[in-house]
Amino acid sequence: NDSKWSDEAVVEVSIKGTSLRYNAKDLMDYNVYATSSMPTTGKQNVLVIPVWFTDSSKYISNNKETHIRHDIDSAFFGTSQDTGWHSVKSYYYEDSYGNLEIDGIVTDWYEAGVSGKNIAASGVDSLVYKSVEWFKKTYSGNIKDFDTDSNGYIDAVCLIYGYPNCDTINSNNDNLWAFCYWLQDES
Repeated sequence: NDSKWSDEAVVEVSIKGTSLRYNAKDLMDYNVYATSSMPTTGKQNVLVIPVWFTDSSKYISNNKETHIRHDIDSAFFGTSQDTGWHSVKSYYYEDSYGNLEIDGIVTDWYEAGVSGKNIAASGVDSLVYKSVEWFKKTYSGNIKDFDTDSNGYIDAVCLIYGYPNCDTINSNNDNLWAFCYWLQDES
């Protein structure tokens, strides 16, 4: 091979003695928006709520609900044997050098009682509030398990829609895609 390039590279990265000027907490403390984030160290619990819309069965057969819920659980909290690579839990554990351990639960499907195609931006707020209230009524677990910084708010709620991404169904409703959202209403 007369190529000047090698197909092997050795990269050494050292973080010992290096301190970051800012961290995720600084970003939240000095953010232009009145928002917060889940603590980025320690053991943190995430509440994952799959959401079933009145038209979800158009895209997901009812006999697949349990299988999909299991897949969501594996994607969030599974091992590399479950996922073939990383789950959310294993990724953040490795990426934080063992400083962040994410755990939590995937609830049963929350029946939203509305069509997915009609969820507007303001509807996302309502969906979060209603699904969390449903969780509190349905599950006897302590909601404080999801407030590890004891500020009175659930640290992380993930809603997983039983609905296609808006781009795949040519929908003007761009609220149904994989994005992060925060509630700014302190009530």
